[in-house]
Amino acid sequence: MSSKKLFHQLSYDLTKLYSDLNFCDVTVEIGKSPNLKIIKAHSAILYYRSPYFRRELSKPDFNNMHKKFKFNIAVEIIEPLIKYIYDGTILLDNKNASEIFHLLSAAEKLCLRELVSYLQQHLLDHHTEWLKRHFKSVRRASFRNDAFQDLQRYCTDMMLNNPDIAFRAIDFRKITEQALVSLLERNDFRMEEVQIWENVIDWGIAQNPALSSDPSNWSAENYNELRSSLQRFLPLIRFQEMTCQQFFEKVQPLSKLLDPKVYEDLEKYFTLSTEDMPVSPLILSTRRSSINSLILTDKHVALISIWIRQSESNLSTSPAASKSHENSENRCELKLLLRGTRDGFSPSVFHQLCDSAAHTIVVFKVKDTGELLGGYNPIKWKSARGWGQASNSFIFSLGDDNIKNSIISRVKRKNMALNYEYSLGPSFGNDDITINGQDFREETKCYSENHCYERPIRKHSGYFSLEEYEVFQVNKI
Repeated sequence: MSSKKLFHQLSYDLTKLYSDLNFCDVTVEIGKSPNLKIIKAHSAILYYRSPYFRRELSKPDFNNMHKKFKFNIAVEIIEPLIKYIYDGTILLDNKNASEIFHLLSAAEKLCLRELVSYLQQHLLDHHTEWLKRHFKSVRRASFRNDAFQDLQRYCTDMMLNNPDIAFRAIDFRKITEQALVSLLERNDFRMEEVQIWENVIDWGIAQNPALSSDPSNWSAENYNELRSSLQRFLPLIRFQEMTCQQFFEKVQPLSKLLDPKVYEDLEKYFTLSTEDMPVSPLILSTRRSSINSLILTDKHVALISIWIRQSESNLSTSPAASKSHENSENRCELKLLLRGTRDGFSPSVFHQLCDSAAHTIVVFKVKDTGELLGGYNPIKWKSARGWGQASNSFIFSLGDDNIKNSIISRVKRKNMALNYEYSLGPSFGNDDITINGQDFREETKCYSENHCYERPIRKHSGYFSLEEYEVFQVNKI
């Protein structure tokens, strides 16, 4: 038996029903006198379209003689929702972001789940600047309501990826305990650890109003009270990501907050060299780089960014420029195009995802040795026999433990800067970096020899395979 659902006439009839006062048995009062507006409606429509109205209409004490609902909310907010209940349409073109946000709150009150989801997405698609400017109220409203899952994710991403914006916009001391724990547990929380420490201490002081803001005035009892407030947070601080100066200036004065054994290990860590005193197991692993990479750190990207700018402006590397890699503001913006463990390690995957992309950085992690090799291609990748000509491409190796040991090798044979062979992965020069095989991770067919670039970048000779590789497009130089 076949059937077909035809909704056009149904929608039209329900729209007409909204404006037809026949058989109306419910009154909806909006606002207050003298601006009171009354809308007549049908209880059956409200009952089946809105869980809120269903719940209210089902109450034993609901007045069946005079079915009346009262809303002390602006007419321009409730009236469109009543109309939506009838015809399933909502007009947003004439509403600003603030009105849509209030519309969202009212839609949630009426339990209009489909509309709640739609309005959240509309705000995220069309009003992100407003959401940023009003982050404090948006965060507070979203985390108070489980229905606002999309806005909760937006707020969490903002706090992770743009902490300066997020924490300027909110009163950090009023953030909920669970929200703060969720942030500190993340490995990709983008805030300097010393700032995290200071904010956590401020949060704890705010939870103890009787506590002086000057630690020199704290008693042993005060420390115990503060330690109790911070017991979920202190184990989540990555102290080893602070500098020695930051630790002794910011943490040492409050050392009574920490377990004596933990503080002893930390003090040794910042006093002795890491060779003499390994990091204690009590200290958490480092947070992941804010860059969307499993290979590169922020410092790697900052250094590569300097190399790219020098290459684009035909400048040579200078000691002053090399030192500036520590400034995160120097980083280029990178967009991930391919990750081997996510997308695959074959030439076909590389050409499918990266051909026609210009200004790309490729970085390889060599299996077994852990070497970090890579190259910059200022022109487009192609699938063809022959060479790509470029005057400002370069290849490099990155120091794992000491970034000062990194090597950059600029192209010298510009007519053979890139190898476009469709059976290869991203390859530079005539074997300067050749990524070969149908599975770069399983087949040991990749190699690097010095021919078309200024200097060799490998310490080890012979063939190798990859543990991971990533391709990024440089969006801002």
